[in-house]
Amino acid sequence: MHDMTKTRGGLHRRTLKYPGLTALLLTIAVSTLGAVCAYGQSVPLLPGSSVALPGTTSIAEPDLAGPIIADQTIPLGGFGTNVAITGTLEDRVVRETLTGNLDFYGQITITDFGNNFVAVDSIGMGNFLGYSVNANFRTDGTGVQGPDEAARSSDGSTVAWYFSPRLGAPGGASESLFFFAQTDAQYYDSNGSADIVAYSVFNGEIAPQINLSGIYQPVPEPATLALAGLGGLAALGVARRRK
Repeated sequence: MHDMTKTRGGLHRRTLKYPGLTALLLTIAVSTLGAVCAYGQSVPLLPGSSVALPGTTSIAEPDLAGPIIADQTIPLGGFGTNVAITGTLEDRVVRETLTGNLDFYGQITITDFGNNFVAVDSIGMGNFLGYSVNANFRTDGTGVQGPDEAARSSDGSTVAWYFSPRLGAPGGASESLFFFAQTDAQYYDSNGSADIVAYSVFNGEIAPQINLSGIYQPVPEPATLALAGLGGLAALGVARRRK
């Protein structure tokens, strides 16, 4: 694993903790965006790209409407003995009513900053390898602050959302809006992972990160399994399984 850095606005340097995650900010022409993006304001996020996020609503993008089919609250905390932060990650899957596709949502809530020397810089989630992804955040849900940027690793597996100002930093909020990856996936499981990267307000550097498991992620269609019977009997049936 190696780190790549970038400078935004000449104010700070961010370290990306994900393999192959580039720091290239792509400028997408309006005509190209209209041809590629079928979801209104949500932004196509190609492997190896980084894009600014405008925010959106289900009114602006009717495709986003749909039932919540999975939801879990995962506690987070850590960053070391002298740099403490606690809170939760709301991890959610929504099935779009119009398309049947799955959208993967997250919301970070900070309940205790400890000594307040740390803030949340970004969160990376996966695995999105092989799926199309449109990234954005919802302004019509709970929360205060949305991420201003999203990036995707060069192999397409990891999607990361960045906050500026950082969550918990001076001028930043303690609760994010729901950010999401809109995909063309039809199935999911809870074997994914997430990395929440901290930023040290005390020394102005990237701090250690919280690694989470059990995160919802898209998966291919479950294989159809034939169960062979004894004595040369024909297959008894098939089973489909989806978490």
